[in-house]
Amino acid sequence: MDKLADIRKEIDALDQQIIALLGKRFQITEMVGILKAENALAATDSERESIQYKRYRQLANQFDVDEALVESLFALVIENVVAKHKKMIN
Repeated sequence: MDKLADIRKEIDALDQQIIALLGKRFQITEMVGILKAENALAATDSERESIQYKRYRQLANQFDVDEALVESLFALVIENVVAKHKKMIN
């Protein structure tokens, strides 16, 4: 059972890294929102989102992660970012 505990500690460390990276990503997207607000740009950019989703699918395949899972995860992330950008712009 020590091996199970060790593996779970590794999972916990990875979860912490994922959340830290999400935090960093949201800090950077906040800078994007500020620039959009300052330059009267739209909160959404469907062309960029389309390109990103294609990239997400490629990355999912590269790292052997289910495409649907990756798309769902990033859909939530993007939804959150767009909502924040809309508040900043309005």
